[in-house]
Amino acid sequence: MPIAVTGASGQLGRLVVENLLATGIPAANIIAIVRNTAKVVDFAARGVTVRHADYTDRTAYYSALDGVERLLLISTPGVGATVMRHANVVEAAVAAGVGHIAYTSILHADTSSNPLADEHAATEKLIAATRIPATMLRNAFYTELYTSQIPTYTAVGAVVSATGEGRISAATRADFAAAAAAVLTSDDNESRIYELGGPSFSLAELADEVTAVTGTPVAHRNLSEADFVTDRQAAGMGSGAALFAAAVDASIAAGEMETGSTSLAQLIGRPRHRSPKHSARPPRHLPSPKADSHTWPSGRPGIPAGAAQPLNTIQKEGTMPKGIAVIVGVGPGLGIALARAFSEAGHPVALLARNKERLDQYTSELSALSAHQPVRGYAADAADPDSLRAAINTAINELGAPEVLAYNAALLRPDTPTDRDDAGWANSLAVNVLGAKVAAETVLAALPGHGSLLFTGGGLAYAPNPAYASLSVGKTALRAYVHTLAAELSGTGVHATVVTIDGGIGGGEERFEPSVLAQAYVDLHHQAPEDWRPELMRS
Repeated sequence: MPIAVTGASGQLGRLVVENLLATGIPAANIIAIVRNTAKVVDFAARGVTVRHADYTDRTAYYSALDGVERLLLISTPGVGATVMRHANVVEAAVAAGVGHIAYTSILHADTSSNPLADEHAATEKLIAATRIPATMLRNAFYTELYTSQIPTYTAVGAVVSATGEGRISAATRADFAAAAAAVLTSDDNESRIYELGGPSFSLAELADEVTAVTGTPVAHRNLSEADFVTDRQAAGMGSGAALFAAAVDASIAAGEMETGSTSLAQLIGRPRHRSPKHSARPPRHLPSPKADSHTWPSGRPGIPAGAAQPLNTIQKEGTMPKGIAVIVGVGPGLGIALARAFSEAGHPVALLARNKERLDQYTSELSALSAHQPVRGYAADAADPDSLRAAINTAINELGAPEVLAYNAALLRPDTPTDRDDAGWANSLAVNVLGAKVAAETVLAALPGHGSLLFTGGGLAYAPNPAYASLSVGKTALRAYVHTLAAELSGTGVHATVVTIDGGIGGGEERFEPSVLAQAYVDLHHQAPEDWRPELMRS
C-alpha cells in the first residue's frame, strides 16, 4: 500500500516517515514528497521513494501522487496563501485517485478564534468536498514550542503572555507523528476527526516547572492583549507579529487550545509524553480521566467524548460543516427549488431577492422544511451593486464562509433592439450581467479555496429574440462572462459554470421541472475537477 507524506523533510514529516519504517512498511512503499531532495538523501539510501514537488506546483503533485493509496498532507506553515497551496495537493490527489487523505489541522479548527484556525478549517472543507475518505488530525501546539524557549524564560525571568488562566494540551512532535503514522497504516477507511493533545498546563504552571527544574526563578507575567502587544514590540517584535501573537494568546485564554480527548493516547497505543510542566516530576493537579459518552444522531451510543467521529454524522461536535449556498434571484420556480436542493444537500442557505414580502415567505417555508440547516433571507436588488454586495457580505458574516453561488437573477423585459428606453435597458443589463459579476467577485473573495459559481443562462444566448432584445443580449453576455471567468479560475479549485436552459422552466416537461434543474446545479457542485466545463446545456 503506497503511502505518501508531504513535507517529508520537515521536523514532523521526518518523524512520520521514521514511524512508518519502524512499523514494517516496506521502504519502497513510503513516498517522501519534498521540495529539496538533497535534504532526504538518507531516506533514499534506505530505500524510501523520494519524489520532488512544491506545494505551489500542482502539476508536479500530479506526478508525485501517482499510484498513492494513502496520503498525509502536512499543513504548510504561516498564514496567507496556505489554502491555495493545500488545494493544489488536494486537486492532484483527486486526479491521482488517492484512496484516503490525512491532514494535520489545528485543535478545534471549526470553532476556534485562533488566527491559524480559519485556513485549517478551509482546508478541511475542501478535502471534505472531494468525498475522498479523510482523517483530520487536529493537533494542539507542539511541546517543543515551549521547551525551546526555556533559555529565554530564564534569561528574562518570566514567561510573558496574554493567556490568562488558559490551558494548553500540548504534545511532542514525536507523539503527533506516531498518531499520523497509525492513521496511515490503519485498515480503517472511514472519514474521521481527531482532536489531539496531551495533558494540559497553564503558562503559570509552566513557569513554576521551569523554576523547579533550572533553579532560576521564572514567573508568569500575564498581560492584557493591548499591553502584551506593546511589550512584544518593545522587545523587538514587529507590530503585525505582535498582534498575531496576542490573538493566539487570546485563543488560549478562551480555552481553545485545550482538549480532554484521549484520542492521541488511543492512536499511539501508549501514554502521551508529559507536558513541559511535568517534565521533571510526577503530574500535579491533573483532572481525573472521564469516560463521558454521548449518543450520535445515528443512535449509536457509547462513543467517548472527543474520540474519533465519522464525518457527515454530526453537525455540532467534531464535524466539518458545509459552506453556505448563496442563491441570488429567489422566485417561485427555479430559485426556490435551488434553495431547497442545496439545503437538502446540507448547506446553510442565504436567499436573496428584491421583494422582501415574498422573500420572507420563501424563507419561512424553506425553514419549516429544513430542520438542521439555517435558512435566512436578505433583501437585495441585483441591479444595484452596493445593495448586492452588502447583502451577500451580511449573509457570510451571519452564516459563515460560502461554498456555492447560484446566480439565478434575470429581468424578463420585452423590448426591441431600437427601444429608446435607455434606463430600462441599463436596468435589464445590470440584473442580467453586472449583478452576476458583482455576486461572483463578492463570493469569490470569501471562498476558502474551493467552491462553485453557478449561473442560470438561457437559450436566447444562441437564438436571440428581437422581442426580448435586452434579455437576449444579457444572456449572451452572461455566457461570455462565465466562460472567461472559468478560464481565469482554471486550476484554482473554483468551479464556474453557466447552465444554459433552452426551454420553458416548469412548462410540463420533466427535464425542465425546477426540482430536476436544481438537482443539476447540485450535481455540478459535486463534479470531479476533471469533468468541469464552463457550460452545461439543458435542452
